[in-house]
Amino acid sequence: MDSIRTGGNPPSSADHSEAPSDAPPRVPDLVKSSTSDDNLPELVRDDNLPEVVQHDYPEPISESSLEVFDTEEDSMKVPQSHDDSERNQPPDASPTPWWRRKRYLLLLVAFATIALASAIAGGTVGSRKRSQERRNVNTVCGGTLCPQILTAAVLGRLDNQAYHLFLFARGVDNAIWWNSVSTETLRSSDGGWPTDAQSYWKPLFGAPFDFLSQPTAVAWGQQSRYVSVAGVTSPYGIVRSRRFELGEDGGYILGDWEDLGGPVDSALAACSGLNEMGVDWFAASGGTVGQNWWEWDTSVEEGDWLHPVRSREAKWHSAVVHYAPRDAVSRPAVVCRGAMSSHDMVVYQRDGTVGVSAAGSAGSWTQSWNGEVVAMEGGPFQGEPMLLDAGGDRLDFFAIGKDAAMRHTTRRRGMAQITMPLSNLGGLFQSVPSAVVTQIGSSLGERVDVVALGADGHLHHRVMQGMNWVLDWEDLGVRGKSAPLLTSLGDAVCLFVVGVEGEIQHAVWRVSSTLSWRDLQWRSMGGNMTTAFH
Repeated sequence: MDSIRTGGNPPSSADHSEAPSDAPPRVPDLVKSSTSDDNLPELVRDDNLPEVVQHDYPEPISESSLEVFDTEEDSMKVPQSHDDSERNQPPDASPTPWWRRKRYLLLLVAFATIALASAIAGGTVGSRKRSQERRNVNTVCGGTLCPQILTAAVLGRLDNQAYHLFLFARGVDNAIWWNSVSTETLRSSDGGWPTDAQSYWKPLFGAPFDFLSQPTAVAWGQQSRYVSVAGVTSPYGIVRSRRFELGEDGGYILGDWEDLGGPVDSALAACSGLNEMGVDWFAASGGTVGQNWWEWDTSVEEGDWLHPVRSREAKWHSAVVHYAPRDAVSRPAVVCRGAMSSHDMVVYQRDGTVGVSAAGSAGSWTQSWNGEVVAMEGGPFQGEPMLLDAGGDRLDFFAIGKDAAMRHTTRRRGMAQITMPLSNLGGLFQSVPSAVVTQIGSSLGERVDVVALGADGHLHHRVMQGMNWVLDWEDLGVRGKSAPLLTSLGDAVCLFVVGVEGEIQHAVWRVSSTLSWRDLQWRSMGGNMTTAFH
């Protein structure tokens, strides 16, 4: 094992690639053509009359000559110019017979009736289409909903107090970079990461491969003695992991890279089950959900490295997927309840609906909660789902709909209903949410804080106390270009987001009865991180 005493330089900002802009193209202005009329009657000049000055007045543009742009591609078409020579021709001097005028009148009425009916029907459909388009947010993540690309874990919890906080992100060089700080520093009166945090960034050395995915980290072991971080590597989608171990002197030691097998098709989800004595990894793979886990090796002394269960080849086992023919395509959201040796999992299918609502012990998945299949309402959704273990028997589900608004529901074990209706929390978002629970056991009930990147590029925050939303969406006043990440330290919450220049912005909120986070002090941690994702 290598000692963690070395540092590194953050990836060069010159290699940073910006996400493509999705700003709508400018629609060219319509130009009205001026016409002149040479058939005006001759004016007789009279010295006693004011002089009449001839003007060339343009004819009004009829509605039939206007083009309606329903798509961005159509909006790039330049309106066709009209030939003014036809307009300048003198009218036919011969009168039209009355019977022909009557026929024209009848035809005109018929055409007008058909046009009116078409306009009403088309207007209804068009208004619905334009209404949906107004909810399509131009995101900073290439036009798709920004997934979670940051990950954090706490190493060591002594007397229920966190010891070290690790933050991981993928740099523009496709390496995993990490930064850490003692929680004592975070709890100081100054609060937050040290001002020279940029010099603290280090790459995970010894990786002869590039990472395709954003990293995923998880703390596990007694008193969170270990932190494991993993990612999907190129070119074959193999999962590789590395772990930090808390040392006797309060420092930490970094282990070697481990091959967890693959290939997988999505970024990873992870949690610590089996009373925190093992790690479970999950990923979408071939339209289903793959699972791999590691357990404590009781045949060797405590503290030695783990081995994959049932196989030394780190084989991925297939979890049960509800409605598997529709294809699981998102990163799954998983909560491991170590004390009960059970897991809860949600994943999106190709059509944006929830494909999995499953719970069971590792390796024996079922399609139910409490023995009953549970259905989610409120879809289809986009991006990836988010599950929050709110303590005890409570589980909270967050999602972003196709209309860019946020949905939420809460479920407790033993609830009778099978169908889970979702509340529409409103808002207009371009990232998946991140949520954290505090004040467990409070007389007011658990407090849940949720943050997401709004359509305006700012982070927006809302609070749920018990089962009631007590604060509407508020702008936190910081710009970002990634999904935010919230991490609980027990008596404090750390907020992270990738800034507009690729740097990490962070803030710390100390748990209190204050609802608003509007006055949080944000700081830059430096770094040059990519917003690309797998």
